[in-house]
Amino acid sequence: MYASEDGRVASLSSQECIFFVKYSGAAHVMTLQVLQALDQCREFRTLHDHAARIESTVPGLAGKGEDIRRVLDGLVQRKLLVRDADFIARFHNAVEREPPPLRAVFIRACDRPARLACLLDSLVDYEQHFGANRRYVLIDDSINARHIDEQRELLREFARATACKVSYVGRSASAKLVEKFARAKPHVRDAIRALLLRQSHPQAQRFGGGRSRNLALLLSAGARLILLDDDLRLPLRRPDFARTGLTLVRAVQEGDMSVMPTLSSDLDRYRKAVGHDPRVAAVLDSMGGSLEEYTAQQRGADGGTLFDALERTADVFGPDDPLHGVVAQTRRLVETVGGIDGGEQETAASARAGTRNTWPS
Repeated sequence: MYASEDGRVASLSSQECIFFVKYSGAAHVMTLQVLQALDQCREFRTLHDHAARIESTVPGLAGKGEDIRRVLDGLVQRKLLVRDADFIARFHNAVEREPPPLRAVFIRACDRPARLACLLDSLVDYEQHFGANRRYVLIDDSINARHIDEQRELLREFARATACKVSYVGRSASAKLVEKFARAKPHVRDAIRALLLRQSHPQAQRFGGGRSRNLALLLSAGARLILLDDDLRLPLRRPDFARTGLTLVRAVQEGDMSVMPTLSSDLDRYRKAVGHDPRVAAVLDSMGGSLEEYTAQQRGADGGTLFDALERTADVFGPDDPLHGVVAQTRRLVETVGGIDGGEQETAASARAGTRNTWPS
């Protein structure tokens, strides 16, 4: 399979241009029609598939399949179309580079001071044991004033215990940063606010939609970051299925991949995460059964989907309970792939995907 090289384009005339290959620096003169054809080859496909796509999309080329194939063969010879195996080999032959500096450890917190306290306690142990002396930035997306005060004080206590540099970025500071970015880029002001401000989310009272993650990525631009959520605790453990490296696939066929984990797996992780919590244990004891049994009772009594029943179950445990996050994440995944049937059946989607070469804007 082949895909087009990434590069830059400079105009020569109304009919010709120069294409500069980003990887090699080579310059190639071509017609604009050939450039259009090259633009249709961003994904790794066979030359036959590329030719069919170009014939159907580029104006004036309908019925010229053989001519298109000859042009594609020429682009391969000029190394403007790269073979998949050669592209992968670049990763193996790449010169090892010094990693960029670490900007900070960013912690996302939202109205869960008890969870944040557990994380910071484990980070105190980490700093005292390893003496890493990292910088820590708490991005507080809370809306409860009492929780905001508690979490700010927890950060101060952490700084006193470790002597590490810390920064607190609350909602007012986030808003000021966003307005600064918006003034610098007024033509994308609305997009900046939508990506970085929690109040831009339609359910802002309950969910921030990952805005604090976006803000952390922006504040660490040009450097590395460590991103932690307030419900984590050190030492972090890699799941059994985690692997290092990069895996490139030719295509994902129907039935090869489920786009979401099973809800039962999420519940298993939930039980393991909170099984030590005496508060949860007491609630389950008062129910006289398991989490699943109580959820089934709720669903039978009040109707609705399984997600609605799980939300009501989580409400019993309290607004800070991690089950809210489990339900919200799974619901979003299901909605992304087209919904569920009666709230019970998973939706597994098929996707055809390939490694993609980006084209310069």
